[in-house]
Amino acid sequence: RSIQLEPDFAPAHAHLARLLRKKGKTAASSASYNDAMARATEVGTKLLVADVMQSEGKFKESVQLLQQALAADPRNPTALTMLGRAMTTQGSFAEAERYLKKSIEVSSSSFVSYSLLAAVFIRQEKLETAENYLIQAARYASVFDKRLLATQFETVGDGYAKAGKSAAAARSYRQGSALDPDRETLAGKMAKFR
Repeated sequence: RSIQLEPDFAPAHAHLARLLRKKGKTAASSASYNDAMARATEVGTKLLVADVMQSEGKFKESVQLLQQALAADPRNPTALTMLGRAMTTQGSFAEAERYLKKSIEVSSSSFVSYSLLAAVFIRQEKLETAENYLIQAARYASVFDKRLLATQFETVGDGYAKAGKSAAAARSYRQGSALDPDRETLAGKMAKFR
């Protein structure tokens, strides 16, 4: 009905695509995503459509819209962060790092950008760099964000433990536990390094 009333309303096409995909109608879903992308002409609309696409795991498909948004607004922190996330999922870590660092230059208190940068370095097993970005992310973390950070600190700690760096593992586990004291897996791991 929304599309009938306003045929060029791109977010309605994107949400319809998501619904069609959930109903198993993949061809119709792809067509609706294409309609959404074609109708997304303003930066804000491009970001809304790209967000719907990323929520469905369509990171690669969202890149074109995000690059168009950045061409129109090169310092848009949301576009930079979302593009960094898309590049991370594709294993393009150097590009992801570039976009996420630019996002932090533009918006220095972006929890998501710091957390995503940490994830980029975790995936590359650059644990000290990842840990440093997690420490930065913790400064801007909401209550909900702290659980995610605790998980990331635990992953870094696991990496340190695997590399035989006991003190660094214990430190990372402590940082995670401080963010989410009820996380049982961290308590057990911390006990091993006391």
